[in-house]
Amino acid sequence: MLKMLGYYSMIGQLRCLTVIGEYEQALKALHPLNIFDKTFLLTSKITTCHISLYYYAGFCYLMLGR
Repeated sequence: MLKMLGYYSMIGQLRCLTVIGEYEQALKALHPLNIFDKTFLLTSKITTCHISLYYYAGFCYLMLGR
């Protein structure tokens, strides 16, 4: 339960930082999550959370020009 709550809070922080324009800070907030690891997708079973995570992370990467 606490692991999922922490996961949701990280995604909420990512969303807030993206909306206010702090793209680099938003990506730094995701550093504890290894989003490029293939097993990361299998550990959490909430699909909408993954969609939101990759949408906002992709937007941050796009705005930073990476």
